[in-house]
Amino acid sequence: MESDVLKMKFMDTNKFEELIKEVFVPRKILSARHQVITLTVKVAELYKMANPEQHKIDRLCELKDLDHKSSSQNAPLKDFESQVFLNFYVEWVAETTDQDYQVVIDSISYKLDFFESTITRDPKEEQSFRVRVKDDGNLIGKYYDYKINFSIYELGSDPKSFKIDPKLCANN
Repeated sequence: MESDVLKMKFMDTNKFEELIKEVFVPRKILSARHQVITLTVKVAELYKMANPEQHKIDRLCELKDLDHKSSSQNAPLKDFESQVFLNFYVEWVAETTDQDYQVVIDSISYKLDFFESTITRDPKEEQSFRVRVKDDGNLIGKYYDYKINFSIYELGSDPKSFKIDPKLCANN
């Protein structure tokens, strides 16, 4: 009934239909594209810790993605969420600003149902992993927990291994 009243206010029904679509059809905020997730680790501090608890590991790690989001010390890394897009790649890279230290992503632990294939190292970039998100509409809006397994090195010393567990959310 209300739509009939509104329709009567518009001489042109095409303009009315355009207005309804504009108001009631959700818009995509992000354009579909590949996603890059960067893990930055304060390696010098983390390397000195003996058997740190997960919250201490999380405090010394930061995640950010192409949406300019960044994890913070106020929220645990497990709550960090990146939007990824169906049939596009997601890539993980690691970095540190600490001289004489290095961080390397060893693997990404995940369930195969979210991605087209297994996650592999990017042949162009030894420090990164990359995989394509499945082109499956059932994934849209679903959250996906995964783990980033990484090692840190002080040059000339043995590596230490850690993990963090952020989330992905499928978008189209």
